[in-house]
Amino acid sequence: MRIAFIIFLCSYSVCAQTISEQLQNYYAYRKPVVAHLHFNQPTYAPGDTAYFRAALLDAASLLPIQDFQLMYIDVVSEDGHVVLHQEFRIRDGWGGNQLAIPESFKPGLYKVYAYNDWMKNFGKEFFFNSELFISGSHALQCSKQGALKAKAEGGTLVAGVQNRIIVTGTLSGSVVIQDASGKVLMQQPVDSSGLTSVLFTPPVAGTYTIKVNREVTTIPAKPDGVAVMFIPSSSSSGLHRLILTVPVESALRNQELQVLVSHHNLLALRATVKFSEKNMAMLTFPAKSLAPGINYLSVNRLSGETLATRVFYNPYSESVKCNLLLDSQSFQTRQSIRVRLKVSDLQNNPVQARISATVYNQDLFRQRTGIHTSIDDYIRWTRDIRPLENSAHLSDLLLIASEWLWYRWEDVSGKLPEHQHLFTGYQQISGNVINRDTGEPVKDRLRISLLNSVTNDFYEINTNEEGAFSLSFLFPFYTEADLFYRIEKNNKKLNEAVLALHNPGYTYPPLAYSCNTTSVPDHYYNYARQHRQITESYRYFGQTEKPKNKPENLIEQELGEPDAMVDLDDYILFPTMQETLHEIIPYLQYRKAGGRETLRMYIPELARSGEESPLFIIDGAITDQADFFLQLKPSDVDKIKIYYSQYKTGKLGSLSHNGVVVVETKLPDYATKVAASSRTLKIKGLSQSISFPKKPEFWQEYNSRAPRLRSTLYFNPVLRLNEEGEANFTFTATDDVGTFVVEIEGLTTEGIPFTAKKTFTIRYRAD
Repeated sequence: MRIAFIIFLCSYSVCAQTISEQLQNYYAYRKPVVAHLHFNQPTYAPGDTAYFRAALLDAASLLPIQDFQLMYIDVVSEDGHVVLHQEFRIRDGWGGNQLAIPESFKPGLYKVYAYNDWMKNFGKEFFFNSELFISGSHALQCSKQGALKAKAEGGTLVAGVQNRIIVTGTLSGSVVIQDASGKVLMQQPVDSSGLTSVLFTPPVAGTYTIKVNREVTTIPAKPDGVAVMFIPSSSSSGLHRLILTVPVESALRNQELQVLVSHHNLLALRATVKFSEKNMAMLTFPAKSLAPGINYLSVNRLSGETLATRVFYNPYSESVKCNLLLDSQSFQTRQSIRVRLKVSDLQNNPVQARISATVYNQDLFRQRTGIHTSIDDYIRWTRDIRPLENSAHLSDLLLIASEWLWYRWEDVSGKLPEHQHLFTGYQQISGNVINRDTGEPVKDRLRISLLNSVTNDFYEINTNEEGAFSLSFLFPFYTEADLFYRIEKNNKKLNEAVLALHNPGYTYPPLAYSCNTTSVPDHYYNYARQHRQITESYRYFGQTEKPKNKPENLIEQELGEPDAMVDLDDYILFPTMQETLHEIIPYLQYRKAGGRETLRMYIPELARSGEESPLFIIDGAITDQADFFLQLKPSDVDKIKIYYSQYKTGKLGSLSHNGVVVVETKLPDYATKVAASSRTLKIKGLSQSISFPKKPEFWQEYNSRAPRLRSTLYFNPVLRLNEEGEANFTFTATDDVGTFVVEIEGLTTEGIPFTAKKTFTIRYRAD
């Protein structure tokens, strides 16, 4: 076998300027981003609150995405169903929030996906994902499983030459390869890691069967192509080696091929290969010439067609360090503990960074550390490709079986796709106007007026000719809101029209894990249950809440003083609201003809009555149901306020141009019983960030003998450094004893991720 060496090798700045510019333009247009979550502890129990830090970064530079950004979280169960969805905002690429784990969650593995609107352009394969372990009364033994898969290094199995095949999806047995006739060509034991490397030379083109136990998969062998054998460097100062092989009779031997190595928007090198009379070529290149982390290697024709691809890991040379210092390695219960940290380069010069910090009881999670992925590993590797067991060899086999999803060179040089989603910093809804009776879209240009019951914001929007609409809310809201709306055409209300919202939810594949309950009690679950029981037993209930403003005050503040007001306590009441309207309430005109009741407000400025019933706001709840108002008992009503002035009612647009009636009742919590309009949408608010509690609860401070228990002692999603790259934080030990860990995750202002950990012990102090 003859070997041909690379005949031309150069940097992108010299000979690949066009390709480099295409890649830069592609990234400038596509602007891929990555998200990452850092949780306060590895495992949770039903009923817990899971605090987390969220980061949203430019995928190429790892610099934070600026301004307010709306982010989404989906918690997915074992069968792939979304069991919890949450929306929250972060600012300048960094922020914190929390998940309230429902009591109804069953023990087991869940998956958390985090993303923003822009990431939807790329597909859910690019969403952040990490496993979330929910503990139960007994420990669970979970193992990864999946269908049997086989992939040749480079992506193509080439007949007539030696190929490396990675077989995944099985932990035991033997790999058996058969040809089309069923003849066994080779057999090899499976590696217990679940990644089995097989060297195989297909004698001819065709489909080959791979069997392991009862699992079967196939892999096609092509008559021509490029077989790839890549030997990565073990250090940042070493050399990578690439061996390319083509069949003896290959048509590629007389063609020039190019080898491209890139990392996101950086084209690191380009080499031109021509086999001529030989069928093997070898290339070496220094690791220090490439970007650290996952790199994308591609063998292409000069026309741009991709023949083989490979992702590999380029080692990092450490450039930043985070030193953690505690006053001692051992502390006593209820003692104040200070942590000092400094971020610097290798010459001890201060480095600025964004940091999140957590301190948790490591002993509670020894049974299950979770499948927690630090920002260091997640960013340096990518998506769900993780380094395995600190083994460079196994990690490289994993990369052979993985794909580079950010782009193929055909994408870079081809027509750029149109973006369907934009960066979003505010809550949005979108949908269509449909016919209430038929469910069919109303394809016409219409006007929609909407009122948010929480923020009291009024909006007017127009649909397109298909009846579709979208709305961005001006101000965020954090509780469920009623969105009261009115649909008009040519200033006339369309009674048969209603709004239907688009459901932007995703479907996810079932998790590739199998969990079995063991007979061993779960330490953390039992701790969490005991903690909850103790807390409820000792909790001090003497605190009282401040009285809240009545919800209708917001709308009244917007409308101003009423044009007329009646305090029903000043009158001898009639038995029905209909009689009350006739005798007491001004401007409201009630009639009953042919068994049909109508209610209109007289508008002096127009010298006529409204064309429809007025808008009713009863104890802050909005409704257009006049029948509900008429059924009220006058003895249950405190005040009725009338708004007919066009200046005042105009603040709510077409919703109120027939007048507004504000009703205050004497009934407690009556707003929840107000008949909702058929034109009311319930909109879920954002999740508002809650600060991690730093001090004991009031009942614990009040009673010094009350137990203080907490699995996480400290959590700060955004820890600030001073000009010297230093920060201090203090927390108080609880009554828990054992080994605790300080965990730091950071990202420098230059986009370099780093982590740091330090353990300490807490022992019991007898008073």
